[in-house]
Amino acid sequence: MSDDVINPDAEKRDLAYQDLLIEFGKEQLEEMFIFIVDRARFYIKFFESNYNVDASHFQISETYIKEVIIDYFADIKRLKPFHNIKEIHPIKRAAYLGYWLTRRKPIQLVKDFTQEELEGKDRLTSINEGFTVLIIMAVLFVESNSVPETHSVNVQKFYHHLHYHLKYRVINPQILELAIVGFYTNQLFTPQYK
Repeated sequence: MSDDVINPDAEKRDLAYQDLLIEFGKEQLEEMFIFIVDRARFYIKFFESNYNVDASHFQISETYIKEVIIDYFADIKRLKPFHNIKEIHPIKRAAYLGYWLTRRKPIQLVKDFTQEELEGKDRLTSINEGFTVLIIMAVLFVESNSVPETHSVNVQKFYHHLHYHLKYRVINPQILELAIVGFYTNQLFTPQYK
């Protein structure tokens, strides 16, 4: 087959992208792209400095990030008329963005770790799940103009529980939304975990 054969899936994707450009504008889509890429770079540097891991093990897939953005904005576009609203609540936005990041996994492992490198560093095998929690927290805290103490017990529990569920449970945007609402409800009811 030649390279100039039309790919119907690519055509659909291009039409969806054009539709999103009309709905949200190029600037908003580009801002989201930069937001995700910048935080992915930060997260990889975090692993490099805190886990003593060479960053060359990872690669940020801009293609997958573009897919995340298209899927996320397509969902947001569908939600507005369905709920008859103009603006989407930050919790819902964080949940949908988190869902698509978990599905697409934009941070790619390009070089395997040795067994010694993995020793005691189980987070390396679930870097995208940790990255998704970082993005969810960034969306929520930027939107609320508040940054909680990142070392607080509640924030640490939220991070660890959400990371666990992203890694081991079947998720969808509604489940993530419920988990985030539960984090905020924590101020009213704090279970005692050991």
